Amino acid sequence: MPERLKARHLPARNSRERYRTWVQRLKEVDVPSVPVRELYMGEHWQVALSLAKVGEAAGLALELWVVSAGYGLVHEGDLVKPYAATFTPGLPDSLIRPDHGGRRTSTSDWWAQLALWQGPTSGNPRTLSDLARRNPADYLVVALGSTYLEAVIDDVDAARTLLTDPALLLVISAGTRPSNRLGSNLIPIDSSHQQSLGGTRLSLNVRAARWLVATSADHRFDHALVARKLAEVRTQSATAKTGRRMSDPEVSAYIRDQLNRQTKPSKTALLRRLRDQGRACEQARFARLFGEAASAQ
Repeated sequence: MPERLKARHLPARNSRERYRTWVQRLKEVDVPSVPVRELYMGEHWQVALSLAKVGEAAGLALELWVVSAGYGLVHEGDLVKPYAATFTPGLPDSLIRPDHGGRRTSTSDWWAQLALWQGPTSGNPRTLSDLARRNPADYLVVALGSTYLEAVIDDVDAARTLLTDPALLLVISAGTRPSNRLGSNLIPIDSSHQQSLGGTRLSLNVRAARWLVATSADHRFDHALVARKLAEVRTQSATAKTGRRMSDPEVSAYIRDQLNRQTKPSKTALLRRLRDQGRACEQARFARLFGEAASAQ
């Protein structure tokens, strides 16, 4: 990746000058472009790429668009140059940093400025509101982390007003608190859903989006029904995770049986094995019963 296409090397000028410098570099730096779908890596993006196949199985035609801090809104098929820029604070290539006047770059300002550029493919939508204007009767599912959602929240608001029905907008953003601004358009998702949806927290939003698509026949994207189904998924996951609570005699019998085998597991391994079998015992209680069984051997 060219050093000039890393946000860390942008000059410490005001945000608009930095923006102009950034776009100029995207145009001038001589490096081969690649399709968006081939640029990104990692678990989050692999789940995102699986959405089309999941949608096809559900009888839905999906288009995948990316909220990019470097390019603005881009389609998965757009040709872009490798770059490093993010709205996440604290990272080397974060766009959130003081300019020469001591002010911090606003991510929403940066997003609005990117929209003024035609982008890598002339004629493509440059904002979520452009996308809604072009497809006003389609569902618009926005799955973003809280920092990225903060950058595009004005755009999300504008997109909602351009849809034929505001309920066609569904926003998935773990870590974003309910607000009057998002209202029922924000789908309630948090870390408690990770057990049922799988993967790491980094991919939680896009995994929730994939679940939304895969189960669309059950809820038809109705906000209230989606929230109810997600609550059921969380409850089922919590039940499965907790398992059936065992009594002291049952736990003691289990431990003695395991200790009498040729290969004797450790206390920690034995408790993990018990829980993997869908049974439950508190760690302190298990330790006490394990000690009693071991001393009786």
